[in-house]
Amino acid sequence: KIEESKFHKKHTDILREARIPFSGSNEGPRVHDWRHTFVVYSLLKMQEEGRDMQNSIYYLIKYLGHKSITQTEKYIHLAERINASVKEDFASLVDCLFKEEGLANEE
Repeated sequence: KIEESKFHKKHTDILREARIPFSGSNEGPRVHDWRHTFVVYSLLKMQEEGRDMQNSIYYLIKYLGHKSITQTEKYIHLAERINASVKEDFASLVDCLFKEEGLANEE
């Protein structure tokens, strides 16, 4: 296990080497930002490859260690902001998944 201070030092060293400005631990880029980037680009790649998103999203949920779609849903919205066609591909999937989670709006 790596000590947190050593981990964050390595993170800032990598940023400096890549010439990415670092504004401080609360300003970013933060270590967790790399996770967000990985997930969003994974979603975009799955969509570009024409994968079955309903099956693929479950693999991603498990990989991230999430217990439900609600924890992963924010990444779907981030991907939608980058690529509008993702919204179309995920629209029916999100509706279906939220119904399974009991979060769909009942009329």
